[in-house]
Amino acid sequence: MRILDVRPDHEDEDIDLGRAVVRSEIAHPARVVMIVRGRGSEVAQFADRAAGRADPFPYREVLWLQDPRVFPPGLEDALFEGEDEWCAVVLSLEDEPVVWLAPTAALWEIELAFLDAQAAGGARR
Repeated sequence: MRILDVRPDHEDEDIDLGRAVVRSEIAHPARVVMIVRGRGSEVAQFADRAAGRADPFPYREVLWLQDPRVFPPGLEDALFEGEDEWCAVVLSLEDEPVVWLAPTAALWEIELAFLDAQAAGGARR
């Protein structure tokens, strides 16, 4: 799991670096990406469960964007469709949102989300 945040007095640098990481990971041709957003204990517990399901697999990545400024312009709205109850979205190999998850999602729901995203995206052309 990669945690992307913005430090005081390093805003421009951290936002630029974070956005580059987000674009690079989403564009990876052989990686299913889960994007987690927000802060708080419930989101932190969710992110830990998600990392536990992603870390053993080199083709799964979890990006935890703790600060919304790290999202490239328009990406958060495009991925989460304005729904505040979702803390995570899983993207297919085609970079399309496949499954959205609330912070209360169980471990098995997180695993199924990764599997659904893997099945949804074919080889990139």
